[in-house]
Amino acid sequence: MKNQNVPAKKIWFDARNIDEKEKNLILPIVFNSHIDTLLIESLQIEKLYAPSRLKLAVYIKEIGEIEKIGNNNFIVVSDSISCLRLAKKGGYETAFYTTIKDKTTLENSLNIDSDMDYLIVKLTDETNIPLELIIATFQNNGTKVCLLKEVSIAQEAAVAFGVMEVGSDGVLLSTKEIKEILQLNRLIDSMNKGRLHLVRAKVKRIEHIGMGDRACVDTTTIMEKDEGMIVGSTSTGGILVCSEVHPLPYMNTRPFRVNAGAVHSYVWGPNNKAEYLTDLKTGSKVTCVTTGGLTRIVSIGRVKIEVRPLLLIEAVEKETNISIIMQDDWHVRVFGTDGKPKNITNLKCGDEVLAYICEPGRHVGIKVDEKIIEY
Repeated sequence: MKNQNVPAKKIWFDARNIDEKEKNLILPIVFNSHIDTLLIESLQIEKLYAPSRLKLAVYIKEIGEIEKIGNNNFIVVSDSISCLRLAKKGGYETAFYTTIKDKTTLENSLNIDSDMDYLIVKLTDETNIPLELIIATFQNNGTKVCLLKEVSIAQEAAVAFGVMEVGSDGVLLSTKEIKEILQLNRLIDSMNKGRLHLVRAKVKRIEHIGMGDRACVDTTTIMEKDEGMIVGSTSTGGILVCSEVHPLPYMNTRPFRVNAGAVHSYVWGPNNKAEYLTDLKTGSKVTCVTTGGLTRIVSIGRVKIEVRPLLLIEAVEKETNISIIMQDDWHVRVFGTDGKPKNITNLKCGDEVLAYICEPGRHVGIKVDEKIIEY
């Protein structure tokens, strides 16, 4: 029952031909998207500001331009192998950029230097056969070069990611159309969704246990009505806890928040890792899960811990027991097996809730093959 996420794709954006007016319209959208690398020319290095999270790739035509780059944090991109070999000696990451228009240019791509970091291909024909041949050849000979296809629309990227099942390692988006940048962003959002196998767990014990510290997890995103987080007291698994997107009496909703539970609890995050609620901090990542088991990774903006009355809920799925301790209040909810929220103070023994079960045994939240007993 692992969280099966699609391998991350590299997303580059070609900013070489964007003028001053277009820069103010397009780049803010680029900066707030899944794009991770910006391709520019050497003349743009001093003129273009980019957030630190973005990597910069510089396209050069002549060997002399390498000296203008200075900082070897840049990726050097060129259609000149001699330029790239010199850049590689200088400690730069390198990307061979080529237009495939015939058999000769295809052969050049297939015989790329094995120490190159990236291969960017622009196809002049509509067919993806050259891309297929490159992927197949690299798989066969063990070439580890990161393969990017230049595309002008998001749909081309979707196709490139599906070629030969594994697809290209990424794309270089070359467009001035804002709608295509947004569409590509939505495509990556959908690809980043994994899946957890949720089960029906039957409540077998409910107990008021007095006061304690509980944590609210505030994310930097708006959650949907069918989304929440997996929270539990042990590494065996947890219950799907609702976000506060559902109406509350006397106060506004908090669609960014999950009233997660007592501070000792685990909450599930990327790569099926479980984090203690007290280990979360601003910028931490956790997994947001739908009632259908679809997952996405979200960032934490704040964790708020307060003293509140607590309620113990224990449930069983087949012979596996799971438990959660939550704030003892009507507005705190978990998901029933019908996908609808259940107020925990209305829960009764015999009610069924959505849960996640996994093999027990974790060390600092990471799954380990070790005998660990929790109860």
